[in-house]
Amino acid sequence: MPSGLGLCQRSVCSPSSPAFLSRSQAVRSLLLGGAVLTQFPVPVAAAERPPRPLQQAYDSYSDSYDELDDGPIAQLLGLPQLRKQLLRQAHGQVLEVGVGTGLNLPLYNWAHVQHLTALDLSPGMLSQAQQRARASSLQPNISFEQGDVTQLPFPEGSFDCLVDTFSLCVFERPQAALNEMARVLKSGGQLLLLEHTISSSPLLSWYQDFTADAVTRTSKGCVWNQRVLGMVRQAGLSVESAIPAVAGSIISLRAVNRAV
Repeated sequence: MPSGLGLCQRSVCSPSSPAFLSRSQAVRSLLLGGAVLTQFPVPVAAAERPPRPLQQAYDSYSDSYDELDDGPIAQLLGLPQLRKQLLRQAHGQVLEVGVGTGLNLPLYNWAHVQHLTALDLSPGMLSQAQQRARASSLQPNISFEQGDVTQLPFPEGSFDCLVDTFSLCVFERPQAALNEMARVLKSGGQLLLLEHTISSSPLLSWYQDFTADAVTRTSKGCVWNQRVLGMVRQAGLSVESAIPAVAGSIISLRAVNRAV
């Protein structure tokens, strides 16, 4: 299995930080209907702080990362179940970009996964993922790599499956990242993506567009109003299934590389 580089820039932070509060409050507002029009979670002080280098930022909160992605709010929204349903479809040679602390590792059907290359920008995140793998006896099936998803050093058609959960929204060049993902997929290979996206609800999509810049500033670069379906198609992939969740603000999709 080739080794290579990948990038994790997930929108994550401690539950006490402005980034966590802005995103969780936004979701609660959306789910509460009328509050969506009156509650705009934009901490000015946080927005004015200069951003730290991404690798340093994610290293700094790698210990508390799971409190957001697998904490009470994630449980309430059903995100762990969405992850599990998506990852059960992975098979063969798998590349996961933005592996983070390895939250997804126990959710794969390892009877169908020959090998997983787990990629992340942050050494701190990768260290947490390696600890999780050792604790679950999965280490022999996984290789861990650090690097940039927009410059994957793999030949075309290297992987049967590519997995990305909640990383695309913070990639600085999301379309370039998707193009690279498509490039390294085999013909017939599949992209499994769980991500923030623009809702089909007019009210909710308006709110997402209205608050997009503020949310990006206060949540480590998360762009929660991306047109994900169109971006995946622009990368040359065929969307086979797309399941909306959380009032359509999150999408779980499977896309296939139909290139010969």
